[in-house]
Amino acid sequence: MNKHQPPPRAVLTLDELRRLRAAVRTPLERAVLLTLLDTGLRRSELLAVRARDVDPAGRVISVCGKGGRYRLVAVGVAAAAAL
Repeated sequence: MNKHQPPPRAVLTLDELRRLRAAVRTPLERAVLLTLLDTGLRRSELLAVRARDVDPAGRVISVCGKGGRYRLVAVGVAAAAAL
C-alpha cells in the first residue's frame, strides 16, 4: 500500500444498517442517524450544526469543516423531514 493513501474505510453491511435503524428511539436520534448516513458529515461537523444552519425546504445544511471552511451539504428527503 502506498504510504500516502489512506487505508480503506469499513462500510456498514445491510444488516448493520438495519440494526442501527432499529436502535433509534427518539426523533433526535433518527435525525442524527439519517443526516450522517445521507451526508457523510464528520461527527464534529454534525455536532457544530445549529438550527440556523439547516434549510429543510432547500434540503441543505451549511457546515463548517476542516480549516474553518464553510460548505453547503445536500440532505436527502427523509433526513430533511427529520430535521
